[in-house]
Amino acid sequence: ASALEQGFSPATVFADIPMDFGSEEVYVPLNFNNQYNGPVLMRTALASSLNIPAVYLLYRLGVDNFMDTLYQLGFDSLQGERGRTGLSLALGSGEVTLLELTRAFSVFSRGGSLPELTWDAMPPETEAPTVEQVFRPDTTAVICSMLSDRRARTLGFGFAEVFHTPYPAIFKTGTSNQFQNIIALGSTTEYTVGVWMGNFTGETVIRETGSSIPAGIVRQLLDILTERNPDSAKEFPEPVTYQKAPVCVISGMAPGAFCTSVAEEYIPIAALQNRPTCTWHYNSAGQIRYPQEY
Repeated sequence: ASALEQGFSPATVFADIPMDFGSEEVYVPLNFNNQYNGPVLMRTALASSLNIPAVYLLYRLGVDNFMDTLYQLGFDSLQGERGRTGLSLALGSGEVTLLELTRAFSVFSRGGSLPELTWDAMPPETEAPTVEQVFRPDTTAVICSMLSDRRARTLGFGFAEVFHTPYPAIFKTGTSNQFQNIIALGSTTEYTVGVWMGNFTGETVIRETGSSIPAGIVRQLLDILTERNPDSAKEFPEPVTYQKAPVCVISGMAPGAFCTSVAEEYIPIAALQNRPTCTWHYNSAGQIRYPQEY
């Protein structure tokens, strides 16, 4: 979301390739399956939880700038951590509470506003007060589109049924390296749920990717809440400053005559007229001339 507000586009292509960062202490991030996927659109990188593009993006945004955003989102647990953490922050190295994480995740389905929290149930007609508008509504609308996109997450999760809801919903999961923590977050326009499973001693919880377990609980809770309040099953809003347009899924550019795979993606309306046409596909055989980094 921070990247979208700083000029990145949903059609931006990230290099999911071996990378290392740093000088004295080298940091080499890996994807959870130890594979590389080459060029991937932002939508795929986010929905499929690809680690390397996330670290690269934090490198571009700057750790200090991102910390400022996290403070805005209410992550008080990170106060005092500035200067102590690095690019691993993109993959969850900062220790925060589940309450902070769930509250912050709710900004996407709330149009960018961060809610105050209360332990008291409020009447259904009561609108929760907002503390701050952290992101623009169009930014969060694009994020909701990405995190609810079943096809975009297949690279990382396949067609996991746990995420396939009969109502609009977004999901994000996380698993720490040694599986001490497995986390899932889910949200509709009305409800946000966060589940952590772990062991307070820090021991391994499960010996395989376990985020589908808390994800199943998140899904069940959202099912129950939505069933109790059918009017809550609303569509996420469409962004008004973006327009869907065809893109080459390899280069992210406007498709040319030789592009073999094309998809619709949100493009800032102001950028529609000046989009470059794909230069990666260069002949009728569909061959690709990749940039040097690949």
